[in-house]
Amino acid sequence: MSTIKEIEREATRDLRSVRRAVARDLSFLRREIQEEKRVPIPSDTKKSVYERANGRCESCGRPLKMTGKGAQFHHTKKPSVKSRPSTIQFLCATCHTSYGHEFYTVTKTDPLGTQFKETRIKRKKVGKHKSPYWKEKPKTTKAHK
Repeated sequence: MSTIKEIEREATRDLRSVRRAVARDLSFLRREIQEEKRVPIPSDTKKSVYERANGRCESCGRPLKMTGKGAQFHHTKKPSVKSRPSTIQFLCATCHTSYGHEFYTVTKTDPLGTQFKETRIKRKKVGKHKSPYWKEKPKTTKAHK
């Protein structure tokens, strides 16, 4: 015959295991919902963004080739949104990592009352910043003898 304390202990153990299982399921569902389905940028959109940028990073002005290692296309909206030239920026790798994203943390509570932190990304439109590439270069003329 079980005592009341033993029944309470068993019930507490069961409740903990149920909470863990529910938390695990909620975590899985959160990951499923959060995963963004990236829509690839069409090549004609990339080309028009590259031409708009005149082959330079739209932030610092560094000359880049469209297919080069340092060239990146930055989504100013979620990557799941249809890519249009107005929602894409042509950036160098440095500007993309430094200026293109802002991360912030949100504290949420699940249905069981457990709090958890979630990191979110805020996509920013990158503006021009001080760079020697934006300075006008003087035109050199050769003196004819």
